[in-house]
Amino acid sequence: MRARRRDQIAALFAQAEPPLPSGQAERLAVIVPQLMRIPLALVGEKRLRDGVLEELRLMLARHLQAVTSSS
Repeated sequence: MRARRRDQIAALFAQAEPPLPSGQAERLAVIVPQLMRIPLALVGEKRLRDGVLEELRLMLARHLQAVTSSS
């Protein structure tokens, strides 16, 4: 199941505009689910959890912007 989810996430990155190279898409497909576990550890701390989730979104967006603009 984990491999299938990783393949699905990698496919999304590979289909992005502009698409990421397959190796990078695969690496991000491993990283992103791990990052998404961080807010789950903040059960009962909704304000903090929501802020952490937003920071993670911003980090990923900035990373993808940097990667795609350097290509």
